[in-house]
Amino acid sequence: MRFLIVPATQAADARDVIAALHVGDVLVVTDTEHRLPSPLTMSRLRGASDRDICVCGLLKSYRRAVRHVFPGIEDIKVFRTECQILRAWILPTSAAAPPAILRPAAALVAGTGYLLAEHAVVEADLLDPLRDHFVTRSLALLTRLADGEQLGPRLHWKDAHGVHCAQNGKESVEYVVVVGGKKVLSKDSVLHLTSGNHTDRDKAARIYFDVFAHEGREFVAVLYCGPHPKEGVVMKRRVIVTPGSGRMLPRA
Repeated sequence: MRFLIVPATQAADARDVIAALHVGDVLVVTDTEHRLPSPLTMSRLRGASDRDICVCGLLKSYRRAVRHVFPGIEDIKVFRTECQILRAWILPTSAAAPPAILRPAAALVAGTGYLLAEHAVVEADLLDPLRDHFVTRSLALLTRLADGEQLGPRLHWKDAHGVHCAQNGKESVEYVVVVGGKKVLSKDSVLHLTSGNHTDRDKAARIYFDVFAHEGREFVAVLYCGPHPKEGVVMKRRVIVTPGSGRMLPRA
């Protein structure tokens, strides 16, 4: 196991970088202390080799204290998701290249099970490539939902499935459902999957979705994928139900 020590505020972004590079042996470590490493952190590092430790974005006094015990660590002054030194430490050049991941628009179109609202993909590829893995993971989760899998309370999706689901917000999507050319339903939704809060807009990924029922069948609709919408915006969408889509609801 290797250890990446970062400020708590950067932990989520650090995990996203690790996930995007398909690396499974790096543990993100945060500390309650800021100036010096806590005894708990130092005990976790006991037995690790210098090259298996990276301290990134923490105060000079903190980095110096770790370096005093482990002189050969990777010491990076500022945390940036695009930092090539950090990425090279996470995925050394000698390691096998990670498999290609589809960009969001292609991943949305290639996905199965859910309905894709008109114009849902227009802004998808404006997302930073760092979020490609999040989009792929989120769409896989929505496919499972569309297949009828019981995923548990949305409030706990982050812990259970690794994807945070927000159930409120200032932005929303109003959509109409069309069957056979006729509007059969009008709804709105604030449900969205998120990654990259408190960061640049292109790194703040949002996937708006909803679940609705019609004539004994249940549907999952992906309504928007892209950067964080402008504050307070209400997006308008149209969802066309295709023959054979959705799943049959159990009879009462």
